[in-house]
Amino acid sequence: MTAPSSARSGRFGSLGPGFWFRFGSMAIIDAMALWAMYSLIDQEQWLVMAALAVGAIGLNFIYFSSKTIPLRYIAPGLVFLAVFIIYPIGYTIYLSMTNFDQANNVNKEQATASLESIKVISDDPAEFALTVYEAPDGELRFLLVDDDGATCFGEPRLKTDPPSDTTCESIPLDDPANPPDEIDGSTKLRLIDLVAVEGELLASAIDTPVGEAVVVTASTAQSGQIQRYTYDAARDVLVDNIEETECVPTDGNYVCADGRTLTPGWRIFIGADNYVDALTDQRVGGPLLRVFTWNVIFAVSVVFLQLALGLGLALTLHNVQLRGIKFYRSILILPYAIPAFISVLIWRGLMDTNFGPINNDLLAWTGYAVPWLTNGFWAKVSVILVTVWQGFPYMMLISMGALQSIPTSLIEAAKVDGANGWQTFRKVTFPMLMVIIAPLLIASFAFNFNNFINIFLLTNGGPQLLTYDVPVGETDLLITFTFSLSQNAGRFALAATFAILIFIIVALISAFSFRFTKRLERLYGNL
Repeated sequence: MTAPSSARSGRFGSLGPGFWFRFGSMAIIDAMALWAMYSLIDQEQWLVMAALAVGAIGLNFIYFSSKTIPLRYIAPGLVFLAVFIIYPIGYTIYLSMTNFDQANNVNKEQATASLESIKVISDDPAEFALTVYEAPDGELRFLLVDDDGATCFGEPRLKTDPPSDTTCESIPLDDPANPPDEIDGSTKLRLIDLVAVEGELLASAIDTPVGEAVVVTASTAQSGQIQRYTYDAARDVLVDNIEETECVPTDGNYVCADGRTLTPGWRIFIGADNYVDALTDQRVGGPLLRVFTWNVIFAVSVVFLQLALGLGLALTLHNVQLRGIKFYRSILILPYAIPAFISVLIWRGLMDTNFGPINNDLLAWTGYAVPWLTNGFWAKVSVILVTVWQGFPYMMLISMGALQSIPTSLIEAAKVDGANGWQTFRKVTFPMLMVIIAPLLIASFAFNFNNFINIFLLTNGGPQLLTYDVPVGETDLLITFTFSLSQNAGRFALAATFAILIFIIVALISAFSFRFTKRLERLYGNL
């Protein structure tokens, strides 16, 4: 008996092309997830591995269950939200609660292995005369000759590589003090050839029957190295074999009995210590307060001047009787059309203190050159002027659009009531404009509060302030200060702390501003 068409349709819908497309896609995603989980397990990243497993299981349930069809359309967006927003924020918060910096960027096992790999020459090392040969395949070969004339010929390795199973071998020579030009097909290198491979030589070692010998110069090698530190797992201490002291793990570093702190250290969780340091430690809090004050002044000044200039031009171009409006609009929008990184670099050349065209003209006219980028005050003026020049066309465009939306009847009514041009603008036009553009002003403030490109390309945060323990400059914003901490000072955890503080500051300012916007909407939204 033939099944009803609806049943056949249902079976086709469940096992048709759509099902197999989902099956193939999820098979690829599951394979990638399994590979990633294997890697995370190897790195002992249990929390991330668990989150990835839960996410993969959830995606399979969403795309194969008939009860979650609506979720299939928003699941990709949720995945990207988790991967590119939630995870980076969460990981930044985690880093801000660790001691992660340039000297503490590995785990304890890796730090211990790095310290154990340190070797030093003993007080009585054995020295060898070194002759370097080149084999037919282009690889180097070493001939070692000791004070007694004993020889050892073999293939070297990098100092950082572990010892090999094979060692150099003793070979008979007629005169060990004068090695031959060729040994087993390998040709002795001349002095000029040794200069070309000097860097490779100094990074090389060779294994001899009595231990490792390292290259000291292009013609000498030494053996008798000893391991500086040895880890005692039973007592969890690192023994200094030279000083004969013990170093115990303390706050992410081995600290020896004589007070030395060994590096590298390892990452540990320290809670809110970085936040406390950022807010209370004068070495960090001092420059932070200074940078924050300038950051607010910069963002407010730029937004205010951009609005004033853009709105003024929009009001001028709103006059229908003005000739050539299209031409003026096209010219005035050019600063906004030029990519920011290009225009900033052009301005940097124009404002060069010694060779810039602006100062050349000022010298010709006034005899005075302005230190635009080298003086603290003028550098701040420079970044404000350049940023205003870049952003006023945007304010002009949104103001022109907002002016078009204001009912002309309100303007005419104000004129009938006897209001002059200024009164009409202050009481009617500007409040109505603010209802429309206030959210955009908040967004512009948030953008300029974190305007990394302009500061980095124009002044690089400078001129530098030399009175602080951290790298900071006169024009540094919080975002460039954070960048300097991570890239120049290697204070990654502290930089993550500042990133979270910046997020909180911008969120609070935006929340306050939106409350003001809602008040404007209540007052003028129904006009």
